[in-house]
Amino acid sequence: MTYRVEFRPLAAEQTIGLSADAYVALVRALGIVSRDPFDETTTLATPDVHVRRVVFGGAGMASFYIDPAAELISVFAVVWAG
Repeated sequence: MTYRVEFRPLAAEQTIGLSADAYVALVRALGIVSRDPFDETTTLATPDVHVRRVVFGGAGMASFYIDPAAELISVFAVVWAG
């Protein structure tokens, strides 16, 4: 099963300043996450079982909410320190 990935408005806005390489790294990371968003080898857990994070491009992190019933990943924050 592959989850659909959507960006919440704020997260979409936060991607505007990413370099092309950073954006590609984000898309690749979310592509991996979409196959199994609960995989502890590719995502970072939080106290809320449905909220996880993924590191991308060596200097970025995206936070997302998982809705298993809808098979949906909602990205709500993107941070880039590069």
